[in-house]
Amino acid sequence: MAKVESEEVVLLMVGRTGSGKSSTGNRLLGSGKFKPASTSDKPEDHQVMKGEGHVGGVRLTVVDGSRIGDTGEDMPGGIKEAEKRKKEALELCKGKFNALVYCLKYGERFTKQEQDAVAHVRSLFHTDVFSKHGIIVMTHGDNFDGSTEHFKEWCKQQEGEFKNLFDECEERCVLFNNKSPDGGMIDNVIKTAKLLKLYRKKKHACRIHFQRKERK
Repeated sequence: MAKVESEEVVLLMVGRTGSGKSSTGNRLLGSGKFKPASTSDKPEDHQVMKGEGHVGGVRLTVVDGSRIGDTGEDMPGGIKEAEKRKKEALELCKGKFNALVYCLKYGERFTKQEQDAVAHVRSLFHTDVFSKHGIIVMTHGDNFDGSTEHFKEWCKQQEGEFKNLFDECEERCVLFNNKSPDGGMIDNVIKTAKLLKLYRKKKHACRIHFQRKERK
């Protein structure tokens, strides 16, 4: 009897440094593959990296797009460095990803710097990357006082640029608690399953060429 191949899912994590990309990637994979910015200042720990694992019957690949989302003084090297990191991330994704996961900290204001980060990610990939492939992950979910249903309502009640991004992602937004001491694998699987459920509706992975859009 032929062996049935498990479904492959590729997530590209982006967002400003300190938003929780590495911790979220570790929680998804149930490992300590990635080093959060708050725990290490070694340059080698802040390169674009890939982690793989099996979660709920799915072959999960997570690419930590370190500093893809940083702008201005937070990104020494400017657009050239940003393009380099994008290329590295896409190479690790083998040219495609099923979802672009944008990490935000719950409880922090959606500042002009955050707005610039969103615009920067959009310009690096494509103008419709959030509408077609974006998922917002709100980290520090332990600070939210309420259920998943309450969180969804909270998102819908927001205004301004965050609400615009939420609408652009077609309300694909997940609350994550990366520091829960008692959730363990059960919480890990549940949270991951919710993420997978959101983009399993997408039948095709996002394929992006390394060349900039100006070539059109």
